Amino acid sequence: MTPSYDCVLVLEQQTNDFQRFEPLVEMLSCRMIVTHSYGEFLNHLNQSRPYLVLLVGPCQGWPADFSSRVRQLVDQFGGTVIALTENTDEQASEVFLQQKDAMIDGCLVKPLNEEVLASIMHAAKARQGMGIAC
Repeated sequence: MTPSYDCVLVLEQQTNDFQRFEPLVEMLSCRMIVTHSYGEFLNHLNQSRPYLVLLVGPCQGWPADFSSRVRQLVDQFGGTVIALTENTDEQASEVFLQQKDAMIDGCLVKPLNEEVLASIMHAAKARQGMGIAC
């Protein structure tokens, strides 16, 4: 598989929320790869080199070395990593960001709408194109 820098990679283990964003992603001339397991996610991360990585759900269940592995791979091609949680507790979100500080570029709380996703996609693509480091 030839690396494609025009994609968004999603790890979404519990739901299929991101299917509703497919028309937006197509309109923005890129593709979205939605994975449902850590192994599938890391395989696509190695092969597709996405400019935006979205991690959906709680971080408590992530394997021990998952965070550092994702950050290491994403840093190789200047991608952006965003966590999307269901937690609206501000204090818990701060703890999440502190614990995963070395890996996460940003954290959002569900629900995610098309406008916000489009904005994140544009920012991540610009960041990658300008070579802005984390």
